[in-house]
Amino acid sequence: VFLANGFVFGGALDSKNGFVALEALTLDTQAPSPPIINPVTADNTINAAEVGTQITGQNETGATVALTIAGIVRAATVIGSNWSYTLTAADITAMNEGAETLSATQTDPALNVSLAATREIKVDTIAPTAANTSGFYTSATNTLVLTGSNYQTMWESGEGNTTDIKARLDWSKLFWDINADDAATPNVTFNLADIISAKVTQAGELTVILTNAKGKALEATRYYGGTAIDTLDILAGFDRDTAGNPAATDAKANAPLTIS
Repeated sequence: VFLANGFVFGGALDSKNGFVALEALTLDTQAPSPPIINPVTADNTINAAEVGTQITGQNETGATVALTIAGIVRAATVIGSNWSYTLTAADITAMNEGAETLSATQTDPALNVSLAATREIKVDTIAPTAANTSGFYTSATNTLVLTGSNYQTMWESGEGNTTDIKARLDWSKLFWDINADDAATPNVTFNLADIISAKVTQAGELTVILTNAKGKALEATRYYGGTAIDTLDILAGFDRDTAGNPAATDAKANAPLTIS
């Protein structure tokens, strides 16, 4: 094998005639283009619970892909012209809170390495610390006010007491406990369609306005506001921030409820 004029030549060595069957071999030194990194999540934010989320992208067929997360290089799984990597708890822990940059390179079969592709994401793994203690309901305005503390920890930067946070709360974890008998009498449940708005009107108050239809249905529930005073049951994780981090401090069984 020898190099001449930019080509590699190779052939078999014959003891009488020297090199025979001489052919030129192309020397591949061209680096591939950077791979593509697809958007990571719908809101471009990673939270503490998103272990198992797949980061995906496209590559040149036959290439391998290396993904760098928080300075740690991870080998991606490549199938044809697509690659993927599944986030682990260690990956999320290693990321910095706030802005984070993912990068990826690809290496072709000739071992040429591309420049890095990058994608900016946001990391939010800090759960709110909201706590619920009691509530009061005003039937004339279909308004349920939850009282407690630290509701403002569900806000993001720039948000305040006019920000409607109804979409980030987990309404499947709020129950109106008729007769305070822990569902011996069927509870009243809630979903997002029942809610006009939910706002942190102050650090100790979360003000929820129900739709007229939900208010009427609630007030028409058998035993509503009867001699056995109703309460609220709130499961942990009802209060969540916009990244989807659930509070671990907000569970409250039989929260006292005042009705007017």
